[in-house]
Amino acid sequence: MRKDLSFALCAISSKSYTLRQELHQQLAELPQKLKFSVPAKGYQSLEIVQAYLLLTLLGCMAVERHECDKTWLLLGMAIRMATDLNLHRKIAMTRQDTPEGRARDKEVHDRERTWLLCFALDRSYVI
Repeated sequence: MRKDLSFALCAISSKSYTLRQELHQQLAELPQKLKFSVPAKGYQSLEIVQAYLLLTLLGCMAVERHECDKTWLLLGMAIRMATDLNLHRKIAMTRQDTPEGRARDKEVHDRERTWLLCFALDRSYVI
């Protein structure tokens, strides 16, 4: 499911790509379609949580009506999935100097940083 994170990154970065401004609209449609179909299929991963957080940050802009803002919904989905993946629980570092040990420690750091961002966004987002 790394595609979800890739789609979110492409959609966000295409907003600043001025050579082809229509690209942003095209790329922004796919994450919009995927964001509700992914949990319906039962997919859960760290990358999906990160994609939701990126889309949450993308959604922090002015909307015509407050009811149109789905930022809080995406953030809630990210936090729910993060708790389902136990990102809120502390995992001990292995600190082994092997490729497997370094990969595991990197995963632990990624999980911790993702949970901290969930927490910070939850506390800072005001409706």
